[in-house]
Amino acid sequence: MAKLAKSSETRKLVDSIKAMERGDYASPVYQTRREDLKAVSAHLEALRRKLLIFTEEAGMREAKYYSALSDVVHDLKSPLQVLIGYAECLSDGMFDRDYVKLISDKCLEMNDIVLNIISEAKKKVTGGKFEVVSVKEFFPEAILKSAAPVTEKNIRLKVSKSPRATVYIDKTAFESVVQNLLSNAAKFTPKHGKIRVRMSAGKRYFKFSVRDNGKGIPPEDLDKIFDRYYTTDLKSGSGVGLAAVRETVTAHHGFVYAPKRKKGALFVVKIPRYSIEKEMTTLAERERRLHLFMILGYIFLPFGILYSLFRIMITSSEISREKKLLLKSDPDEILKSSLKKQKSKGKKA
Repeated sequence: MAKLAKSSETRKLVDSIKAMERGDYASPVYQTRREDLKAVSAHLEALRRKLLIFTEEAGMREAKYYSALSDVVHDLKSPLQVLIGYAECLSDGMFDRDYVKLISDKCLEMNDIVLNIISEAKKKVTGGKFEVVSVKEFFPEAILKSAAPVTEKNIRLKVSKSPRATVYIDKTAFESVVQNLLSNAAKFTPKHGKIRVRMSAGKRYFKFSVRDNGKGIPPEDLDKIFDRYYTTDLKSGSGVGLAAVRETVTAHHGFVYAPKRKKGALFVVKIPRYSIEKEMTTLAERERRLHLFMILGYIFLPFGILYSLFRIMITSSEISREKKLLLKSDPDEILKSSLKKQKSKGKKA
């Protein structure tokens, strides 16, 4: 054992093991030349690679965890600071504003933020449940569920007739899209204002738009409003709602945008239509093609067989002809035929 420990091969292998013990999984294990230690060094190298993969995956999971935690902290920090400010005003005996109602509104806003975070977490875990949905059945009900912020401010909500179309969506996720767009419109629309919801179906896309007559969006902010944590209203906005809308719409292979307007704001969502008629037409067309190929096969099969037989006969005759030519040119065959001729002549003589 003493001689083994002193050898340079063993020392290098021991150094590799010590490096792994320190948590250094990036350096490869020394591959010794000694026959009695080759298997050990190979197994240690395989173990090092597995540990390296495991630590990288653990690091990624930890990074995601801290990223999600920072998102939660960022979302809740601003409303909590506002709540502290309102509470201090109440404790100082200030009654210039209805602080109780302001605190209540801010608590409701925080509740919405928490629900959004939970909803996003569920979608990441489950991946969402997509299904074919009728626009006429889904969207009027989703609008009705999300109309509370609008009716509370006595805003007039006008909804267009929903088209006869189908879409392939995650219903829960798209209810959140409708809710975010309507609550966002209600937030920036004055009391007794107007919000108009329009729906239409083109050849490829279903279009859903929400327009209000509020203060509108500054032109310089139009490209940023869908970024996470960006908000034009620092007092009441968290910058999460519209970012969640874009993420959901993008997951449905659609797009959302806010065009420039002189008055008020307009948000447009477009997602691909799901055409049952088109699917059925495609299936029927494929069936027709299959029947056509079968008929053509029945028609041309006898001709194919006859052509094959014809080719076999021609090839057989060509082969027999070539064999005869080969026999005529063979010296042995020539000798035999000449001997036969001489014999026949001798007999005649």
